[in-house]
Amino acid sequence: TPHRFSNGNILLTTYNNSHLEMDGYTGRRYYWYVLGRPAPDHPNKVLWSEPELGLYWDGESLSDRPGWNVDWAIVDGPGYPDFCELADGTLAFVESNKLTLRLHFVDPRMLYLLHEQYRLNDLVAEGLQVHLSTPIKG
Repeated sequence: TPHRFSNGNILLTTYNNSHLEMDGYTGRRYYWYVLGRPAPDHPNKVLWSEPELGLYWDGESLSDRPGWNVDWAIVDGPGYPDFCELADGTLAFVESNKLTLRLHFVDPRMLYLLHEQYRLNDLVAEGLQVHLSTPIKG
């Protein structure tokens, strides 16, 4: 689910749906943020950050409930978001899994670091314990 900010950046939220063994069920326990920013030299190109974990669900597994029915499957974890960019630039969103409505605020530091991720590509030097110039052969 994408959200375009007033500054042109795009926040994409996505699930890592790797739990698909039940008919009609997808595990939505992990919610990832990916930030896109317009490419400076190409107005129609978007540069995407690496994904970062935004939300996770560690509550009960709803698919284990008595009377589970594929026709009205209720997913675990966060549902699809509806975003709102507040006047101070804070990003808020609501999401629901058909049982519960939840309100969230995206930490502004997360958005900043996602935006600056392409610049934060220096190798760690301070506190480095081991440096291998060639791969270890096994």
